[in-house]
Amino acid sequence: MTPSILQGPFLTRKEAARRAGVAASLIKRRPDLLRLGGGRLQEVYFAFQFDQAGVRPELGRVVQSLKADYDDIDICHWLVLPQRRLGLATPLQWLTSGGPGKAVLECAEGSALDAPTTATKQSVSPFVERPSAESVPRRRRRRHVLRRPAAVSGA
Repeated sequence: MTPSILQGPFLTRKEAARRAGVAASLIKRRPDLLRLGGGRLQEVYFAFQFDQAGVRPELGRVVQSLKADYDDIDICHWLVLPQRRLGLATPLQWLTSGGPGKAVLECAEGSALDAPTTATKQSVSPFVERPSAESVPRRRRRRHVLRRPAAVSGA
């Protein structure tokens, strides 16, 4: 399995709320932001989602449209992988350089078409490159057999 690539730096909830211009209690409900964590640990937000004016609008639209089907880690991983349809630029580089968000969404839809039709949000993401079952070598299991010492015949 290919590990996910996550691009930092990260912002705390309070820092992200300040940059987005909303209350810290409301930032968690924003569907256009990617975050990590939660539960017992406070979540963190990817700093690349923000610019001087707040949340980057094109990136926010892409994230919001993908969140219905994919989790935040898979989306973030996909955003930093080079895509052929974008001239080998990553979707994040494409959007940063002023490329249209529509091209990124079309690229994401094309990636989703390559996924198995039974994939769900929790199972396999089309964004994360996973090896096929045939390409993964199977490790042979050694059978360990406990052998009892041979009885010593006495005089």
